[in-house]
Amino acid sequence: ADTAAETDFEDTSYLATPPSTDFTAVAGMEALKDKLQERIIDPLQHSEKYEKYGIGVEKGILLFGPPGTGKTHISKALAGELNINWAKVKGGDIISKWVGEGTENITELFEEARTHQPCLIFIDEIDALSPERNSSNQTHNQMAMVNTLLEEISELNDQDDDVIVVGATNRED
Repeated sequence: ADTAAETDFEDTSYLATPPSTDFTAVAGMEALKDKLQERIIDPLQHSEKYEKYGIGVEKGILLFGPPGTGKTHISKALAGELNINWAKVKGGDIISKWVGEGTENITELFEEARTHQPCLIFIDEIDALSPERNSSNQTHNQMAMVNTLLEEISELNDQDDDVIVVGATNRED
């Protein structure tokens, strides 16, 4: 993938230029860094080799663990390692008490990422979007927001966009 160009982010709500940090700033986590290298970095940097064998890039990853274990840091380092634009949002920043606004926020986030690709979207506390997806307590607004998120992620693969989504949560379920 091409590296991110100097871009004007004045009209964006979520995006930032590529982080200056990379995997050299991440102590430990060797197994995770190796997995990210194998499944995301190498396929993006050597796409012709992977296309030849019909192997694509994983467009979505879920990181989980207790607070303070480096989920945000490794995500930022991954964007820096790839030298791609980075969007960091919290699940709570996307949701809204107003019907439909959360869905619009998700759509806007992905539109900005597509406009300024290559890009990595990091959604911290992704579980805030829907505490229980199949629960009868879930509102129509929550269901619509989760469905929009899943549709956007699916479209990344269908349209072969250079956008990667990394979700982070304390709750693996």
